[in-house]
Amino acid sequence: MRNNFAILVLFVVFALNTTAQKINADKVPDAVKNSFTTMFGNTLVTEWELEDGNYEATYTLRGVESSALFKKDGGFIQYEWKVNAADVPEAARKYMTTNYPNKKIVDYTRIKNVAGAISYEIDATGEDYFFDSNGNFISVEKEPINDEK
Repeated sequence: MRNNFAILVLFVVFALNTTAQKINADKVPDAVKNSFTTMFGNTLVTEWELEDGNYEATYTLRGVESSALFKKDGGFIQYEWKVNAADVPEAARKYMTTNYPNKKIVDYTRIKNVAGAISYEIDATGEDYFFDSNGNFISVEKEPINDEK
């Protein structure tokens, strides 16, 4: 039952990430900025995006491109960071090579939500493939046209 809840949370979070638009930092609510600072200190936000009413801060931490997603009231939703292929479960990598052998992999991302559940995203030329912590396929989403990955 707990696993089903984690998967449901992941689906909701992924659904929230379908439309994003860049915004200026002055358009980000103070509650969101304060939550970011509480979690990440003086880390410089390189870009803010509005995603279906939530705010995503993109930043670099210890040399790794990362992002954190917050609700309008500053509530934390998830954070994610770029990883190497070897950091993604073998089952997810095998899924991609078996089902999409001609897809070019752009990057790999590890996602950790507010409940602590880990999942993975494999960005493959125009589509994002999502996997649970064991590498089991969850869903695929077409990248928005305005996505600048």
